Amino acid sequence: MNIIYWNIRGIGNNESRIALSELYRVNRPSLIFIAEPMVPYDFIPPWYWRSIHVTKYVVNSSDSLIPNLWAVWGSDCVTFR
Repeated sequence: MNIIYWNIRGIGNNESRIALSELYRVNRPSLIFIAEPMVPYDFIPPWYWRSIHVTKYVVNSSDSLIPNLWAVWGSDCVTFR
């Protein structure tokens, strides 16, 4: 199982999303943690998540602040209850 943790400091710009796509392509992680995304999760277009095979996600709740940690993964990652 490969895992990527990246303190991206802003995934809202194209350069960061391109870099994350490249990391995904090279490493094919099962799970990706994104710290300090600096935008709400729904700011990223759904087509982008599909392009890196993300089908599920969880973000922390920071009340009125923007969440600062995301975990994203695809349907091939086993989850436990």
